[in-house]
Amino acid sequence: MFNLFSTSFDQITASELGKRIADGEIKAVVLDVRTKEEFASGHIDGARNIDVMGYDFMDKIGKLDKDQTYFVICRSG
Repeated sequence: MFNLFSTSFDQITASELGKRIADGEIKAVVLDVRTKEEFASGHIDGARNIDVMGYDFMDKIGKLDKDQTYFVICRSG
C-alpha cells in the first residue's frame, strides 16, 4: 500500500507554484486532489486531477510513479 505520509513536504501557494512552473524553475507533476467541480472552476495548467472524494482515490494514488516529484493542490491548503 502507498503511504502518503512517508516523505517530508514543503507548503507553497498555488499561485507561487504556477509562477515557478511557468518560469521553468519547477519540473514536477502537479496533482490536484480537489473534487471535479472544484478542479473545473480553475486549476494550474497541466495539473492532473485525482478527486480525493472519489471511490477510487487510493487506487489511483497507489498507481502513481513513486520516483516522480509531486506538488499536491487541495482546497484546504
